[in-house]
Amino acid sequence: MTREEAINILGEVKELDDSIYQYNFKYLEALDMAIKALEQESILDKIRAQFKSHLRGVEITLEVLVENDPLRPKFEGAKETLEECLEIIDKAESEGT
Repeated sequence: MTREEAINILGEVKELDDSIYQYNFKYLEALDMAIKALEQESILDKIRAQFKSHLRGVEITLEVLVENDPLRPKFEGAKETLEECLEIIDKAESEGT
């Protein structure tokens, strides 16, 4: 859904009943502000945040696993992959992609 579609849908409430419109107007404004904030946030920032979250989970898992646990190499590989992905994101952002 686009910003304009969301505003139009909430704006249609005015046609139904002015009292409902007055009650919901603050929600329309809040939605508009939230959409603007999301539009200003870089998609790379969103992806980076997700990778960092997953990386932290992998790091915690590695702290818990004993040295000879058979799952340890898989989590170490996942950590390396996530770190590489973060490097790619940083490189793409610095190149203006």
